[in-house]
Amino acid sequence: MWANRQLLDGCAAISAGELEPDLRISHNTVLGTLNHIYDGERVWLLCLRTTADLGTWRLPQDPSSQLALDALAEMPPPTRLPGSRSLEKLYWRD
Repeated sequence: MWANRQLLDGCAAISAGELEPDLRISHNTVLGTLNHIYDGERVWLLCLRTTADLGTWRLPQDPSSQLALDALAEMPPPTRLPGSRSLEKLYWRD
């Protein structure tokens, strides 16, 4: 998660023309890859938040994100899991 923040910060210096051309990679563009990373993080955090009393966890069925770089960078990080375990150290390195 901290590394994702570093990627987003680093990509802020890249022009839209460099973020959006099809590079013939698995998620087509740099921006597509960043959205994939965001979706993967979201899915794993949803999974980690699942508790026995909520029943069986299922993969979310909503469409994947297609967010612009500035929207991805503005997404607030989730900081709590069940049992009050903090995720803050995964986001910020001291």
